[in-house]
Amino acid sequence: MDRIRLLLRIERLRKRLNETNPEDRDELQAISRRLDRLIVQFLRGPGGVTCRANLCGYSMENYGK
Repeated sequence: MDRIRLLLRIERLRKRLNETNPEDRDELQAISRRLDRLIVQFLRGPGGVTCRANLCGYSMENYGK
C-alpha cells in the first residue's frame, strides 16, 4: 500500500475515533487498535523511521556508551 493511501486511512480512522461516543469503550478500543497498526505500518514502511529515537530526531550512534 502506498504511503498516501495509508495516510488517508489513518486520517479517516482518526476522525472516526474523534466522532465516536466516549462511553462506547469497545468501539473506541477497536478503532484505536486499528489506528495503532496503521501508524506502525506507516512508520516502518519505506521512508519511515526505524526506531523511536529517530522519530524524535536523536542519533543512536552513542547509545549505551
